[in-house]
Amino acid sequence: MEGDRPLEPGLEVLAVGATPMTLSTLRRHLAVQGIRVDGATDLGAARAAFLRSGGHHALVFAPGITPGDARTMAFDLQAVDPDLPVLWFRASNGPRVPGVEEVHGLHPGSRAAAGRIVRFLVERRGIR
Repeated sequence: MEGDRPLEPGLEVLAVGATPMTLSTLRRHLAVQGIRVDGATDLGAARAAFLRSGGHHALVFAPGITPGDARTMAFDLQAVDPDLPVLWFRASNGPRVPGVEEVHGLHPGSRAAAGRIVRFLVERRGIR
């Protein structure tokens, strides 16, 4: 993951729908890069975490999020921050959600998924 060196300080990702164990593993993997991960289970919790932190650098959905929930959450949070990039680890194909990048075949708690999130931040937010 980017040579396992920390990125810019203060990076934050909001992960929605991850199990507590997946969230813990994702936090551990991204902490190496200096990225803090907030977790939320639904739209209300996601909105509260987003506003409480003053925003995040990316929104990440776990596989259990439905297309309708992904659309609603992305729309709601991008209304506050139009530049908020959204990455969705999907378990299967289905209706696409505009403005949401999908990743298939990676478990969100894996080291590979953490690496994909880092690349996503670099590509979409220009973070180094």
